[in-house]
Amino acid sequence: MNRKLPPFAAIRAFEAAARLGSMQSASEELYLTPSAISHQVKALEVFIGAALFERKPGRLTLTAVGTTYQNDLRESLNLIEAATERASRRGETDHITVHMFNSLAELWFVPMLKDFHDEYPDMQISVICEPVGADFASGIADISVVYDRIRSDGEDRLLFIDEITPCCSEQFLKDHGPFETLESIIDLPLIWCESDPDEWLSWFEHAGLGDVEPHRWISFDQRARALQAAREGLGFAMARRPYMELDPYRTQLIQPLELVAPTGCAYYVDVPQRAEHLAKIKIFKNWLMRVSRSLFPSAAIFPGDAQPH
Repeated sequence: MNRKLPPFAAIRAFEAAARLGSMQSASEELYLTPSAISHQVKALEVFIGAALFERKPGRLTLTAVGTTYQNDLRESLNLIEAATERASRRGETDHITVHMFNSLAELWFVPMLKDFHDEYPDMQISVICEPVGADFASGIADISVVYDRIRSDGEDRLLFIDEITPCCSEQFLKDHGPFETLESIIDLPLIWCESDPDEWLSWFEHAGLGDVEPHRWISFDQRARALQAAREGLGFAMARRPYMELDPYRTQLIQPLELVAPTGCAYYVDVPQRAEHLAKIKIFKNWLMRVSRSLFPSAAIFPGDAQPH
């Protein structure tokens, strides 16, 4: 039988917008743009032949047809969701695809991965390090570690708050130190990471040195290479959480200056709505949170002294 059904993407867009009362909120939930949500809803209205929303400035209200359609859809979608969950339990594997950017995977996640496999030997992990955010709508990533502005409502997903302070090798400190003032490093080689080109400017501004122009730069395209250069005594790199809490950086680099500058950003665990109920996702997320808390039990991340760190 050839069923007369609208595109499921349009149904999802309408259901989310109706439930949340906003195209913007629906777009955030479905990882689409507000324009895409609006187009999907309009397509559904054309398919049905009736308006589902009354669109007024700053307000989205269901029509009588829209209200009835939402109520009818709710029961159908609940049945689809329940059937899908039952099927996914039968077919569920212990495989998780994790998304994070490259330096975080290389310097933080991979060094910890053996501990995870020791604790959960049957779990299979795939890591993708695309330069853009995780496309949850495509179903490729099950969980993502993201770098974002600090969220007022993100405490239950917070891994660590980002702060920055210059670091160098102990030999570099012996050769060029002591560094008694913040200005004392301006004429020394500064190692610049192209993935975050403004971090030195931000630190200098917090130091009250926003108008200075350092003379000697070395640049790298990856955080790991920048920190490696600092370990080799080539100059000051920018230390930031979580890298400086892990070997070999924890034992081979020091932070001789007192100023630790906030970036206003943090690392969070994001999980798509479709995966939040899965046991394997809960296990992995809880493990990430536990590891983070063990590394950073308090908000402060740098001791602000010249001890190896």
